[in-house]
Amino acid sequence: MFDQYLLNADTFKGTINDVQKKQIKNIYTKRLTNQLSETLVPKVFSARKEDLTRLFTGNEFKFFDTHGNFTGEHLKVIEEINAKISTRAVDGRSLEADLSGDPWGYSFGTIVTTLAALLRAGRLTVRHNAESFFSHDSKAVHEAFTNATKFKAASFKSITATLSSADKTKAVQLLMDLEVDNYIGRKVDWNITDFDLADAIKSLADSFITALQSLNETVDQFEAQFSTVAAQKTVLLNYSSKVTESNYLEKVGYLLANEDDFKAAIQLIIKAQKFIKKNFVTVKDHKRFIESVIAELIKAERTDQHIDDAYAGFMRLYQQDMIKNFAQLQQQAQEVRDSYFKFMKNAASGMSHKYQVLENKVDAVIHQLKLYPTDLNSLNQKKLNELKQYCSARTLNEPNPEFSITCTKCGYSLSDILNYTELAPNKEHELLIVQSSFISEAPEPEPETKTETETTILPPVAPRKIKLQVQNKFMTVQDYKTLLTSQLSALASARPEEKIELTVEWSE
Repeated sequence: MFDQYLLNADTFKGTINDVQKKQIKNIYTKRLTNQLSETLVPKVFSARKEDLTRLFTGNEFKFFDTHGNFTGEHLKVIEEINAKISTRAVDGRSLEADLSGDPWGYSFGTIVTTLAALLRAGRLTVRHNAESFFSHDSKAVHEAFTNATKFKAASFKSITATLSSADKTKAVQLLMDLEVDNYIGRKVDWNITDFDLADAIKSLADSFITALQSLNETVDQFEAQFSTVAAQKTVLLNYSSKVTESNYLEKVGYLLANEDDFKAAIQLIIKAQKFIKKNFVTVKDHKRFIESVIAELIKAERTDQHIDDAYAGFMRLYQQDMIKNFAQLQQQAQEVRDSYFKFMKNAASGMSHKYQVLENKVDAVIHQLKLYPTDLNSLNQKKLNELKQYCSARTLNEPNPEFSITCTKCGYSLSDILNYTELAPNKEHELLIVQSSFISEAPEPEPETKTETETTILPPVAPRKIKLQVQNKFMTVQDYKTLLTSQLSALASARPEEKIELTVEWSE
């Protein structure tokens, strides 16, 4: 029933060692051939994924392949540790106490390094300092592995449910297509853990929710003017809740089930940001221009159905989706500009003709004035020069309104040009008044009428007789202006103190 050994000085030591080995083997039936050192833990967290496999020797610790992918699901040490922590979180003190005893005999280094490999692979959650950690990228969790005391206080639970290879590949590709790295500040690739993948989805959604908030704060009436873009916040809020151990797989699954909506929301916000930065000012300028054209036509008492139709089309496209309809908005604005330009061109042509004729008359009168004494007619010369300049400023080759109601060359609007055209006859009357005011000789000085000792009595001067013939009691303002202008022309040479005798004749 018992093994018997003959012991002597030569066989004692060797026999005892053999017996001890057999006893250990019988007790630690799950003992590993080799053990790991805890000094590997920092390297597991910091090594490049391609270098992870080089940290371990022997098939018992082949946690990763040459690409950094976790391949240790069926390793003996992984299976034994997972058996302890797959259904509940276990503190480090209990793990070490259990796994260092029989039948395992794991060293502290083997236990902590294996747990570190699981965390690096995204297969472990760690509860440390009242906070849950799912990734080795969180520096705060490292001390739960490198500090023996804090290791004992921390708790560990394995993650056994994982995404399928196809689902993970699809989700990663979607985020990479959206250039997720540019928005969340960390890299997403094929080696990302399932939990970090779900967290990247949340971070991307949060980034664009923040972008919408920024647009709402900086763009006046953003939600009203970009209602389709603002509505994407509702889509993104479905991805913004906190990622936990119980929902991270569900989050990735929800993304895959709604990937078209998610992708469209992100792309629309990006497009809106670019549009607002580059083209929104142009659209607002076009809108302001078209509205000013409508107001100008009312002021000028003109109508144009083509402009009215283009304005209605512009506002419809503007209110629907100005980002999507940008090209059509430009087209409508161009149509308004072209129609308004025709108005301006025709009006400017009529104004220019009238003032060119008037300027020729002014030149003739200026030539006539040269026959009169210069010193006596300096005021008349000044008035003629001003009138010539006035006419010249209203003689245009062709207006150039661009996207403005005023010409970039002369600064006149349509109503200005029409008003100046109507004023042309008045300016011609001004010319007649100046022409009738030419002075050929200086007036004789008035005789002294009074001294301290004597008074000179001047003979009375007969009043100047003026006849005003009115054909009709009712007349236009223009006819009345013409009548008054002719009367003023008749009095151009009279002195201000002279008296007149006015006779009004009615000939209705």
